[in-house]
Amino acid sequence: SYYKTFYLQGIQFIQRIKYLHSFGSNLVGANVTYFRSREVGGLYTGYHNQQYFALDGKYSYGGKYSLEFVLNYAGTTSLPKDNRYALFPAVGLAWDISKEPFIKKIKAINILKIRAQAGVTGNEIYGDQFYWQSRYYKSADMTFGPYSIGQWFGSNIYTTKNATMARQANPDLDWERLHEVTAG
Repeated sequence: SYYKTFYLQGIQFIQRIKYLHSFGSNLVGANVTYFRSREVGGLYTGYHNQQYFALDGKYSYGGKYSLEFVLNYAGTTSLPKDNRYALFPAVGLAWDISKEPFIKKIKAINILKIRAQAGVTGNEIYGDQFYWQSRYYKSADMTFGPYSIGQWFGSNIYTTKNATMARQANPDLDWERLHEVTAG
């Protein structure tokens, strides 16, 4: 027989559609991505499903000015049903000053760009399932009987299983969110 057998099976699907078009001084691009993953395995035969739908796009004018954005709608079975899905947006702007006529005259500068980005990143680091539920495990047997043999009460000896809480439930478990702003 096998004791504490561990296995892992998984399947993933990812599909991406890209679009890129330029006209005159304009460049427009977009990507749509769908990802789905299911893993089954472990000591408790747990499962872990993840999926996301992401849309990202960019616009550039003359290689000087650009705007980029991302909308990521993600889901996981590691969280309670009411918190499984969330939207994570981000946006960025950039100005390549070195392409401006007044900077091109300065020989000491060959590239100078100003950029700024802001967005929310989501993370579910929990991995295991059902953290929003308490989990118990069977621990050592408890014996009841007469004190003369080291027990506390009664004249007969009884043995019963003891359950111990392995994890306290957290029904409010939600995505870890990082709100970030960068500039350079």
